[in-house]
Amino acid sequence: MSDSIPQFDKFRGTENFVLWYTSITGYLKAKKLHNYIVADALNYAESNTPENNNKGKKDITARDALAGSIIFNNVADSIKFYIKDCESAFLKMKKLKDLYEAKNIYNTIPVINEIMELFRILNKSSMSPSKLEMLTIMFEALPKELQEKVNYSSSSTVDSFYKEIKDKQTTIAYRKSRGDTNYSRFNNSSRSNNSNNKQEKDDKMDIDNL
Repeated sequence: MSDSIPQFDKFRGTENFVLWYTSITGYLKAKKLHNYIVADALNYAESNTPENNNKGKKDITARDALAGSIIFNNVADSIKFYIKDCESAFLKMKKLKDLYEAKNIYNTIPVINEIMELFRILNKSSMSPSKLEMLTIMFEALPKELQEKVNYSSSSTVDSFYKEIKDKQTTIAYRKSRGDTNYSRFNNSSRSNNSNNKQEKDDKMDIDNL
């Protein structure tokens, strides 16, 4: 097996997760390393390999390290921060899937809570991301139907954006659980009214300035 690490189009976030994941898993399958992202082989080996089978454990450790390196070297630098402390290839891929794989409205809050915990950890280090980067990571982790409802703005704070996400998610999830298929229409109608009110206000201001 070659020691060189292949280079794919680097993983940048939600927008290219599917294509990146397909490329990486295809390569890992070709190199017979796919099992290392399906199960935590490293942890299993440490817990279940007999002490007299050091060679078997070393082989698993080496192959897991190779799979992990392939993943780590094919993500953008800003994303490496979130997986650098994951000990196995399985945990690296699991973290990426938890953070960036397409989400649905019902599992949004656990994902956002995990992101907030990562922010707290990074804020204690010298690798704290900027506020705008944190807001962007949070926004990209949301399902599309929630992205359309929240106010993604550089003027928001991380905490205020978190509260808004929780509020909108609770409302949408509740209405969907009741079988209300018109929740988007009502919300969009409200937005339209707000836009119309703003336009009327702007028009009046223009008249006053004549």
